[in-house]
Amino acid sequence: MIFHVDLDAFFASVEQRDNPKLHGKPVLVGNTDPHGRICHRGVVATCSYEARAFGVCSGMPVFEALKLCPWAIIVGGHFKKYEEASKTMYQIFANYTDQIEPIGLDEAFLSFYGFEEFYNHDLLAVARNIKNDIASQIGITASCGIAQNKVVAKIASGFEKPDGLTFVSKDQEKEFLSPLPISKLYGIGHSIEEKLTKIGIDTISQFANLNVETAKSLLGKYGETLWFWANGADSKELSPPPLTKSVGRSQTFPLNTKDQNFIKATLSFLCQKIASELRQGNLKGKCVTTSIRYADLTFCSHQKKLCSPVFLAKEIYQISSYLLDEFWDGRPLRLVGARVSHFDLQNQFEFETVKKEKQEKLEEAVDKIRGKHGFWTIYPASLTTILPFEEKREFATPKITKIL
Repeated sequence: MIFHVDLDAFFASVEQRDNPKLHGKPVLVGNTDPHGRICHRGVVATCSYEARAFGVCSGMPVFEALKLCPWAIIVGGHFKKYEEASKTMYQIFANYTDQIEPIGLDEAFLSFYGFEEFYNHDLLAVARNIKNDIASQIGITASCGIAQNKVVAKIASGFEKPDGLTFVSKDQEKEFLSPLPISKLYGIGHSIEEKLTKIGIDTISQFANLNVETAKSLLGKYGETLWFWANGADSKELSPPPLTKSVGRSQTFPLNTKDQNFIKATLSFLCQKIASELRQGNLKGKCVTTSIRYADLTFCSHQKKLCSPVFLAKEIYQISSYLLDEFWDGRPLRLVGARVSHFDLQNQFEFETVKKEKQEKLEEAVDKIRGKHGFWTIYPASLTTILPFEEKREFATPKITKIL
């Protein structure tokens, strides 16, 4: 059997866990700028179930969410806490099976094929134990779906959220799926849902009962895949975690700005974060990309391919800053970002010069200090522009802005 385990309203639940004042309140987790201010032009990373009751959902622009729920409490995200919770979640999973397919920070598929007898064929008890471990060790709830395949397990995990547990027996997949709205079928986006409802297909059973050729004529080759899923069939096995293809960060500003010092300080801050993540993954990249978004939402990016791989904050920033100077025309910006890609996996541990060795040792030492005492314990002078606000956000209790 396959489990799909999903932490409920992950980011928002962690914020509610750490701040009792947020319990039972509609909470939106959104972006904050380098000054620690809520960015109303960003999107909702996730929201509590109290907010979802008003129609708010992840990925929705913050200003639209506030129209639906004007009294929502917006909090800036604390990614380090989410990473720690995610790490604990995967450690819990590893206590039960080594067949794990990560989907993200907050969800994964677990396979128990071949282990049913070991657990006395009581996988419901295993699921309850996993949920209890998550509740006791992480402090939030999780929902779990159990089925013969990944598609049905994923749909089942969302069936009774939050804190749900749904078991779909073998050969009962189609019966379980049939009454559900077509929007609940995995792989159905808004445009496909709209197309199907226009011709009177509102439930999964209505789509499943079509002839497969009809499904293909409606939605092309993908229609055939959806038709099999609607009938409860999915032959895909668990996949290993995909290789990281790039590491990047971006920052949306609360107000458009053309202050070069501020923009470059923000870019330097992002490069510091990128370099730290590269070192954690033992990665070096041969391509650096700088991206910007103008006030009129026009997006631009330039990249530079390199002969030698980079992994140090100093060199990433130097290249990224050079690219910014090359293509930014001076108009106000609403976003800046940087990315390192084209990883040199074969030679990632080779050092080119003694100077680079010294720089790496310096940055590794900085990583250790920051890991123990926080990012802003030690920083380059170029970040002084944004220090006071980031320092408050990182060391103080979560910043809360209530929109009245």
